[in-house]
Amino acid sequence: HIHICKTGMTMSHASKLILFINESTNQKLIKAIARRENPDYAKIKNKRADSRWLKNAKQYDGLRRQLMELNEDRYEAINFKNPNTVEYRMFRGTLKYETIMSCLEFTYASWHFARDTGIRNLTTEDFLSYISKPAQLSTTKFLRQYLQDKGFSIPTPVKQNPRIDTPANSEQFALEA
Repeated sequence: HIHICKTGMTMSHASKLILFINESTNQKLIKAIARRENPDYAKIKNKRADSRWLKNAKQYDGLRRQLMELNEDRYEAINFKNPNTVEYRMFRGTLKYETIMSCLEFTYASWHFARDTGIRNLTTEDFLSYISKPAQLSTTKFLRQYLQDKGFSIPTPVKQNPRIDTPANSEQFALEA
């Protein structure tokens, strides 16, 4: 299992992460990266169809406690029961370096993807585009290769033009105009 810190996480962010991991249309991606089906200790549930999990969590006082109550139990693919971390329980163990790195990169990328993406864009296609953005290239090298090897079509990253795409230049042009 892989843990990532909850620091800075909001209920909206956490909810989007849960929806992304559990979304039925994303299961080809989740199963490919997890390298296993839906075992009893890493359950995938239809969270979009049944929102009781979110209503239940919101009844508690304080964000920390609300985040911890997003799961019925700890045996879901993504577990919020730990006080300080989100636990990704879905990965099958491996000793292969590239696979370990892919799982770590997926954890990091999905955490940020859920934070930065709208609720309607929690799709495999949008995730693959996200990990192919220039800003993500250095942190998704193994993940992109792993998913490509598994048959996913990874978008070719478009290099930014530093003369046009940097904020400093944008401000400079705005000042000159």
